[in-house]
Amino acid sequence: YFFLENVGWRGFVLLSSIPLLVVPLIAFQFFLPNSPVPFITVTSGSRSTTTAPTGNATIPISAMVTRIILVNLLTSLRQIPYMGSILFVPRILEHFNVKMASESPCHAIYGHQFLYITLVFGVTHVVGRVLGYIAFKRVSSIIYISATAAISTVAIGLIRISPDMDVTAVLVCLGVVQIMASSQGTPLAILAADSTFFTPFILTLSVGIDATARYGISALANGLSSLLPTEAVLTVFLGDLVLQMLLGIVIYFLNQKVDFGLN
Repeated sequence: YFFLENVGWRGFVLLSSIPLLVVPLIAFQFFLPNSPVPFITVTSGSRSTTTAPTGNATIPISAMVTRIILVNLLTSLRQIPYMGSILFVPRILEHFNVKMASESPCHAIYGHQFLYITLVFGVTHVVGRVLGYIAFKRVSSIIYISATAAISTVAIGLIRISPDMDVTAVLVCLGVVQIMASSQGTPLAILAADSTFFTPFILTLSVGIDATARYGISALANGLSSLLPTEAVLTVFLGDLVLQMLLGIVIYFLNQKVDFGLN
């Protein structure tokens, strides 16, 4: 926001493309522990299972695979309103500008509106990550994901049923959705990369599938946000959040019968 109007689009893209992650990536090579997390493989007849490092539970391979599927379903559903809002918020602002134009339609986003975009996609992410970490220590991850999906459903529902809602109220509702979705990222990432539950090979598989789901669904979500009408995008977001909430509830009760470690 502070650089954009001073350096222009080309300079801004150049500055934001500088590989700032090179230094911490190199630092990781020196500070990360070399020894992997120990696992014990137990073979019983023709069935191979793996115990967690605590040695308190024997975890079937089928439970690991099922957990990967369930976690990635939740991750995929999370990405649609979370990343789909990247192109949706500018469309909302453009629609507001056209509506407020007295003479000729103006499709530009004004300078102060970039601050709104920064707040919706910047500050909310920081708040959400901190909230997600705090919640992960105190609340069941699946219950938390369902609860935050319910809150986001209410926020999107308010926008959907109020076509004349003030643009500030719309941005606040979308900011709430971003906070909830960002906070879900913490427990979902931990559940997908849980070295105390997965074998080393399945852990690698889980992380790879998780990354594919995040980036693949993000591209799909942005495509939908840019191609579909505004009302259709809101309907997709709303249906996605309801499905995420219901799936979380189903997973919670399913985990009571078969332990997938999704507490």
